[in-house]
Amino acid sequence: MFVSHTSELRDFPKGTSYVAAAERAIIAAGHVPVDMTDFPAADRAPADLCEDRVRSCDVYLGILGTRYGSPVLDKPDVSYTELEFGTATDAGLDRLIFLLDTDADDVGIPLSRLIDREYGQRQHDFRRRVQDSKLTTRSFASPDKLQLLVERSLRDLADTRRRIGSGIQRERSRPNPGRCGRPSSSTRRPPWRRSGSRVVKPRHFGWPGT
Repeated sequence: MFVSHTSELRDFPKGTSYVAAAERAIIAAGHVPVDMTDFPAADRAPADLCEDRVRSCDVYLGILGTRYGSPVLDKPDVSYTELEFGTATDAGLDRLIFLLDTDADDVGIPLSRLIDREYGQRQHDFRRRVQDSKLTTRSFASPDKLQLLVERSLRDLADTRRRIGSGIQRERSRPNPGRCGRPSSSTRRPPWRRSGSRVVKPRHFGWPGT
């Protein structure tokens, strides 16, 4: 499961950070969290490695605060966080989005790390695009709340996948009828049947001699 976030959400609040709380819920649900801090040294562009890591996962979990993050080296109009979201969208991953509540009185992050003076408008616009993309997002203002939201969302996602998988299995095991839901010609019962040693011919077929 790819976890997308900016650095202040990994560092704060002190004690248990937002990212640490989300990772607890992810691990408890039996998933493996993956993010940019896990990337190895490689002879390739960070953006390429980032996109490959996102595509290798089956779920994208975005924790979006008020900072936009570092711009991509060869795509300076896009941050790595937005690149990860776009890659997950293009790859068709399930996306779970959690937004830091900007109306909360205290979110446990110092103002110096909370306010993005350089790219704050970009982050505002990015959050708005995410909210307008027909995704159901949830807000949080404490690590405990985020952990609870992630736990519930992962349970719901697992239930949805089970229902879809069960439906596909039922569809595969369903008999394949002929046209209009009638048995195929190879299995259709003939307009007569045997009763003991005597052939019984239904009268409504108008057979000769009936």
